[in-house]
Amino acid sequence: MHRQKIKDTGVFFDSVSNTLENLSLDHNCQIIIGGDFNCHLDSSLDNLGGRIESKSSVKKINEIMTANDLIDIWRIRNPDKKQFTWTQKKPLIRRRLDYWNNQSLRIGDKPIFNKKLFSKGLISLAD
Repeated sequence: MHRQKIKDTGVFFDSVSNTLENLSLDHNCQIIIGGDFNCHLDSSLDNLGGRIESKSSVKKINEIMTANDLIDIWRIRNPDKKQFTWTQKKPLIRRRLDYWNNQSLRIGDKPIFNKKLFSKGLISLAD
C-alpha cells in the first residue's frame, strides 16, 4: 500500500482498519501489510536529521498492528539498526518509511514470537 500525502492521514488508516475488521478470513489465514506508509514507526531508529515529529497516523498503525497481531519483522531482525528507505540530500534527512508487517507465529489460537527462532536461522526471511 502507499498512503498518499493527504490532509487527514487518519482516514486512510481507518479505512485499512475497517477493511481488516470486515474481511471474513479463515482463522489459518496470515495477514501481511506492506508498503510506503509515509511516516516512521520508531522516532529514534527510523529518522536521521530534520525535524522529527510524531504523526497521528503512527498511533493508528500501532492500533492496527496490535489488533491483528502484526509485527514489524525487519525491526525484529534488526532491533538497533538504522537503515532508511527515503533520503533528502540538502539538508540531509533520512527516514524509514517502508514497512512489511506480518502476523506473528501462532500455536493454535495463541500468537507467539520467538526471536531465537530467527537468530538461530530456524526461520529465514530475506533481508
